[in-house]
Amino acid sequence: MAEGEQFATFGSRDETAEASSRDVLEEYPLDGILGAESKNLVPLRSNELLGQARDTLETVPYVQPASGIRRVPPVPIHLRADPGDYADACLLPGDPLRAKHIADTFLTDVEQVNAERGLLGFTGQWEGKRVSVQGTGMGCPGATIVFEELIQLGVKRLLRVGTCGGLQPDHALGDLIVAVSAVPADATATHLVGGEPHCPTASWELVHEAVHVAKHSDQTLRVGPIVSSDLFYNPDEGQYERWSKRGILAVEMEAAALFTLSALRGVHGGCLLTVSDIVVEGEFVRISDDELRAAVDRMTRIALDTATAGQNGH
Repeated sequence: MAEGEQFATFGSRDETAEASSRDVLEEYPLDGILGAESKNLVPLRSNELLGQARDTLETVPYVQPASGIRRVPPVPIHLRADPGDYADACLLPGDPLRAKHIADTFLTDVEQVNAERGLLGFTGQWEGKRVSVQGTGMGCPGATIVFEELIQLGVKRLLRVGTCGGLQPDHALGDLIVAVSAVPADATATHLVGGEPHCPTASWELVHEAVHVAKHSDQTLRVGPIVSSDLFYNPDEGQYERWSKRGILAVEMEAAALFTLSALRGVHGGCLLTVSDIVVEGEFVRISDDELRAAVDRMTRIALDTATAGQNGH
């Protein structure tokens, strides 16, 4: 790129092509310049870019706060869906392919509602009740983008379904854990509350319903605190033992941010986990692929019943 040149994205003012109903950027002309998703990339010199932005800014609807800063309403960028495409209740596996598996295996009348960035999302029916499933990816920062945009799209019950490392020596591979709280050993949950001391806690409604549903299955169940970590490959070899001695049941990577954001936004957030590894007493034991698939399917049935509890077939 030549010195002094930058790349920006924008659409011609003379374009007459119809915009897609799923193009969430269409209402906000600034996104035509600042968005990185557009296919129309052209080189502009810095002064031309600033001039284009200044011209476009005059047409952008905004809310004028007391500070004088212009703000545009938040719109989903990574979930290219419309309000109503997702059900009120949504299961949240980390793996987008597991989202597809859940939709293909358990749901009827399935419609794919998102594929942006490989974050596969689906809406269908579970025993006559409308429910969605959306892959989040791994880790709190990226997953929180998905949580936030689902809430923008109207989701009210967000239930993570994932795998975890068991921290108690009496765990068995394939055990089910219902998380009550999540130690925020990550930066995302801390940033969400401005660094203040905080205990990310699941919605009691989802915890209670999950325990009730699980009691009627043959699934081994544990209920208690977990920890959300930024690190999968942890260089602190003694940390798992310290967590274990404090009574923490398992380690995973997303729940603390989910619980925190759900509380801040006034929605229900919960987390069900399948123990896929045992990471205490100086050894690492991993579940087989076939055993993991069976255990996750058992968890998914409990999660679907939990997430859709109280619905009247719509």
